[in-house]
Amino acid sequence: ELDSDFWRRITVAMAPILFAFLGMGFGTVRTRGTRSSVLLVAFVTMALYWQVQVSAIWLGENGTLPPWLALQIPNLLVFIVGGFMFKRATW
Repeated sequence: ELDSDFWRRITVAMAPILFAFLGMGFGTVRTRGTRSSVLLVAFVTMALYWQVQVSAIWLGENGTLPPWLALQIPNLLVFIVGGFMFKRATW
């Protein structure tokens, strides 16, 4: 449990950097009606991240996966989606 808490603190500290890339990717998409859906996209993104993080904490505490690996799963998902959206961004 202490290992899970230690790695959770590290992953939570790294999350804002990864969310910045995700925000740049989502923020530069130019379509009609994006102002109305911005709040919904932000809420859904944070809810999904939180759910994956809770699941990863459970996996780390039960011993299904090592805590360092289990708690990197949410950040890896944000990194993959953020990299895809950043590459797709229209500057």
